[in-house]
Amino acid sequence: EDGFEMAHHVDFFLSNHHRVERVVTASAMMEDRLLDWGVPREKLVRVPLGVDTGIFRPPSKAERIAARRRFGIPDGALCIGSFQKDGVGWGEGLEPKLVKGPDVFVEAAGRLAREFPVFVLLTGPARGYVKRGLERQGVPFHHFYAPDNHGVATCYHALDLYLMTSREEGGPLALLESMASGVPLVSTRTGMAEDVIENGRNGALTEVDDISGLVERAGALLADSSQADAFRRHGLAVAESHRWDRVAARLYDEVYKPLLAEATLSRYQR
Repeated sequence: EDGFEMAHHVDFFLSNHHRVERVVTASAMMEDRLLDWGVPREKLVRVPLGVDTGIFRPPSKAERIAARRRFGIPDGALCIGSFQKDGVGWGEGLEPKLVKGPDVFVEAAGRLAREFPVFVLLTGPARGYVKRGLERQGVPFHHFYAPDNHGVATCYHALDLYLMTSREEGGPLALLESMASGVPLVSTRTGMAEDVIENGRNGALTEVDDISGLVERAGALLADSSQADAFRRHGLAVAESHRWDRVAARLYDEVYKPLLAEATLSRYQR
């Protein structure tokens, strides 16, 4: 569903997976899909993506104020983040990559702006479609191309909510980065979302393309600071369990250590 190029890659992989020893995937959703496509269970390992909690962390009060001033967020505004690349190619991005749901994001942000003083913060390349859509909806926004993870972390410091509207995802990293940064999260059920979000406890889940559901869940968070605080608190625990050092240990124990043992046994049996 991500276009001809991705379809070609998938077809190539499926015709050659017999040549690899292990296939690593980050989500239960993709694990099920790979099994349906014929990848043998014994080759398949699910290890989630991770997050650097040394970079992505809740801001101090001063850091939050500084971030909001840096991006021109008005006092009293409720800032919604969208940091994923969702335009085709690496130029202006006026053609939407619909698998990432930029049309859904624009419509949801527009509806929320009718009820709340919404301000949208964007980062990442090729965001032209979203920017034009927000302009048409009359939603104020700022687009900052963060040069590295530290810049992205500063963007999270300015947010009141992260809205993930994709139709397909491998992760995305934004799920864990939001939680690690203490940002309440509303996401469609795709990628790792169902693996890391306990609906109503550390985040909110909606069905893909359910714009009304996204608006309802996001609006509830923007209106209820106690619910948002609970999401932040429980989300931090999820991020801690997905620190990159812990994920790396799992990759070693579940992927590389068994392969090394098999390679050693094979060598001595020659």
